[in-house]
Formats: sequence, structure tokens, C-alpha cells
Amino acid sequence: MEIVLKYREQFNLKTDILRSSCLWEIQKLVQYGQEINKQ
Repeated sequence: MEIVLKYREQFNLKTDILRSSCLWEIQKLVQYGQEINKQ
């Protein structure tokens, strides 16, 4: 059972990192699009 819990914690950490990096990428794309619209 402990192994499963450890694995789940690592998995949650990885998905959190992926989620935050995805949000960061989206924010970059939005900023990029806004700058293109300004020109």
C-alpha cells in the first residue's frame, strides 16, 4: 500500500508540473498573439 501512495504522490507532482507548464505556455501564446495584434 505504501508503494502505491508514494507512486500516487509522484504522479500528482508530475501532473501538477505538467499543468503549470501548460498554463505557462498558454500565457506565452496569448501574450505573443496580443503583441501581433498591436502591430
